[in-house]
Amino acid sequence: VVNLREVEDNHKYQKYHADCINFIGQHLNKPNQYLIKVANSQILKMEEAYEKVVEELAQNVSIGQRLDQKQNVWEEYREVRRQLKQMKDRLWEVEAHEERLVELDDWREEHGHWTSKNMQELCGKIDKQNGKIMKYTRLDLDQRWNVVDRDLKKLQLFRIQALLTWISEQPAGSRPHWLCEELKDHLVDACREYSSMEDRACEGTGWVGVERNSDYDLVLEMAYSKIRAALARVKYGRIENKRHRSELEIYRDWVEQNKDSLRDSTKGQLDRLLERAEDKVGEVEMRLTEYVGLLSTGGERARDAARALETTRIGKRNVMKEAIQTIVHSWKGDGRSLPFVSYSRADGVS
Repeated sequence: VVNLREVEDNHKYQKYHADCINFIGQHLNKPNQYLIKVANSQILKMEEAYEKVVEELAQNVSIGQRLDQKQNVWEEYREVRRQLKQMKDRLWEVEAHEERLVELDDWREEHGHWTSKNMQELCGKIDKQNGKIMKYTRLDLDQRWNVVDRDLKKLQLFRIQALLTWISEQPAGSRPHWLCEELKDHLVDACREYSSMEDRACEGTGWVGVERNSDYDLVLEMAYSKIRAALARVKYGRIENKRHRSELEIYRDWVEQNKDSLRDSTKGQLDRLLERAEDKVGEVEMRLTEYVGLLSTGGERARDAARALETTRIGKRNVMKEAIQTIVHSWKGDGRSLPFVSYSRADGVS
């Protein structure tokens, strides 16, 4: 009886985890993102371990043979599920993870991204230059740093040019939801200013032709970092917020559909958590708008807005995590008969 109950419960959890990973992946829209791929691999392992147990339990054996079977037939399955749970803890914050690693041509990893002949040529230059840099050894870094540094700056310029082309030539109807007009204008101006500074840095001439003015290097590095930070913060802040809005709709629907089966204390707690989460989602949207509006002026006000945005996002993620943990906990014990949350009913994520 215990094993039959586990068969039923584990099948439900399996579907829930797969559904959840697919939901996160759809909103991120990066099919080859590392965490998503590893999580999907774990799902396959979990399905294989589950099928193995079901086959073993389905064998037609005597009571004595059944008692002699491996004491814990679910051991392998539970270990895979434990690993998946650890992976999912990171997946719930995948946007923050991507934000830390983002590059200016990050959009190339997205499914169905806009492109053109000019874009393909620029992306080819980026790939060729990146391949060249990846071949440098530690010895090159020590003994040929000037050459390595020159190639790194060239790669940065190609990425600036690609971002500028992608933003300015892309039809308005093809833009992703996070690229509002104000952010577009700021990035176009910032990329053009960077290109102008790069041109001025290479205006000098010497015995061997064009010589780079190193006085511009620090300014260019800071400008590149600011462009990347602004792009990453707004892009992944909005992708995360859109996913959280969809999640809230799903959780509210689930609570409404199951309110008669939930304990009063659990329903009350969920109502409070979802209300707090909704407030946080609205606050993040407000903080994002404020931050984008200050990007062009920069200075301390823009830095304060960035810090306030990050603090609000962290608070929002914590509330969202607490909400789903409360829902999952409600499925234990007396709540075993409750249906699991289904993410597949979510609205489109274009």
